[in-house]
Amino acid sequence: MDKKVSLIESIDYYDEKLVFFWEEEVEKFFMSTSIEDISDFDVTNAFTCLVAIDNEGLFYEGKRKREKGPFHFLEITISGDKPLAFCLFLKYTSLEGDADLFVSEEPFLKDHIWFKDKFNFFCKKHDLLALDYLDLTKIVDYEEEAASIYYKYFDSSLDDRLSVSFKLGKV
Repeated sequence: MDKKVSLIESIDYYDEKLVFFWEEEVEKFFMSTSIEDISDFDVTNAFTCLVAIDNEGLFYEGKRKREKGPFHFLEITISGDKPLAFCLFLKYTSLEGDADLFVSEEPFLKDHIWFKDKFNFFCKKHDLLALDYLDLTKIVDYEEEAASIYYKYFDSSLDDRLSVSFKLGKV
């Protein structure tokens, strides 16, 4: 078994569900008023939020702050089962219906590297193991069948137990 997989599997499960704890912690740590909780606890057992990177949120008093893109976000996902987390960088070319979405593990702009560093520091401060895309695709046993780490610890609602719910690049 891969060393990282062994480490992930050896980490203790939480004693209690902490998914509701994370929103306030992320807000305090990133000191941003533009953090949106996009968790779907009906489907997943993970806290997921978007941190607006290059603007102070998209809306002010119900009106859009900026009309032209691109719009950059840091998406943070934290498992509700174990102290595991990962982040993605999202770039929307527009906020209209025909907008392109790009997904990356790395920031799209040099100015945004700070957000990756801040995420890694957040993980260290909260004893979270930061995972990358490759880690999420590693195969482990789950309920006597093979499953990806992503499926086992973040979203077991997927039809394909061996996959993740996102792809990198243009979506």
